[in-house]
Amino acid sequence: MKCAIIMAGGKGTRMKATCPKVMCNVLFEPMISYVVDAVKEAGAEDICVITGYKHELLEKYLAEKDEKIETVLQEPQLGTGHAVMQAQSFIDRHLDDDIIILNGDGPLIDAETINKAFDYHKENDNSITLISAIVDDTNGIGHIQRDENGKLLRIIEHKDANDEEKKINESNAGFYWFNGRDLSYALSKITNNNAQNEYYITDSLEILISAGKNVGAYVVENNEVTLGANDRKQLNNLNNIMRRNINDKHMINGVDIPCTDGVMIGKNVKIGSSTVILPNTIILGNTVIGENCTSYRRDSYSFIFHTHFLNDFGNEFVYHTVTATRAVVHGVIVHQSRFFVNQILGFDYFFFSHNFISLSVGEPYKKLHQLDKDCRAAYVDKHFEIIFCYKVGDDGCNSQYHK
Repeated sequence: MKCAIIMAGGKGTRMKATCPKVMCNVLFEPMISYVVDAVKEAGAEDICVITGYKHELLEKYLAEKDEKIETVLQEPQLGTGHAVMQAQSFIDRHLDDDIIILNGDGPLIDAETINKAFDYHKENDNSITLISAIVDDTNGIGHIQRDENGKLLRIIEHKDANDEEKKINESNAGFYWFNGRDLSYALSKITNNNAQNEYYITDSLEILISAGKNVGAYVVENNEVTLGANDRKQLNNLNNIMRRNINDKHMINGVDIPCTDGVMIGKNVKIGSSTVILPNTIILGNTVIGENCTSYRRDSYSFIFHTHFLNDFGNEFVYHTVTATRAVVHGVIVHQSRFFVNQILGFDYFFFSHNFISLSVGEPYKKLHQLDKDCRAAYVDKHFEIIFCYKVGDDGCNSQYHK
């Protein structure tokens, strides 16, 4: 059985955030969301998250994302080893399982890398398998020291390394596969005898080597999957990489993005083949777009959120000039024709369709009934009560109140 422990207690001082570091967004989603999704996709059945700074915010988010995720609080924060020690009860339930430990601020990690490292871990009967990367910039990394035969010796934190050790360019990525029983043993032996007086999970490597256990390191093929962010500049880099990766995935799957300028697509968006996404289009949430559709930008930009477009969607869909503070559209299915959201000024929602709209999620949506054949648009308040509709004619729109 595969399990996961995610370390997510950091404040992220250099990020200058008012939330836990792992709650800082990459493409409008908290970094930890990507890590949780990756371990789930890799087959982890139980997940434990170590919280810390402003833990209530993270705990609330995780409960809404998946109520089965366990959380434990690390307070005070005395290093990565100390963080994992807080999950001892979780580890005790999984002594005969394999546990991956990850950093919650590494959103580019993916299920493929996790499983390749797991296969290496099992094939070599390792007690611990590190995930490592060969890097150009060695500043701030955990340096992986090997002997002349390439055998792992230890991990040296950059702040504890001497000048020669700081030249080592194999970097500890902060992801580790452990045998559960060996992890528990290593935690019982970790001390804080170092320059920072902290407990390092990396010390478990030397402890297990001393115990005669097999150890190894899986070197990633693509260094980007190991990247994290300690400040907003690095966070911007993660955004750029994630945006490129998601756009590439859709293009490989048959979506036409002739120019990627301003195109931002969320990780949960689904787009059918032969659909065209034009510049300055933002598509977020659980949006589903069918085949043979085209985004069309008027004025400034297109913004699409939690929406379902059917196949052959009238050849174009339009969102632009959104000024509302609430979501533009939530859980809407649009049929057959062009759909516009235009100039939301003081209202929560505004729908327009050349044909008709129907709402698909939850009881409140039933309050907005299908519009008759002459009424093409509606303002609705936060309770989804129709405030007024427009009749759309060839020469313009005339307002018509609905009570």
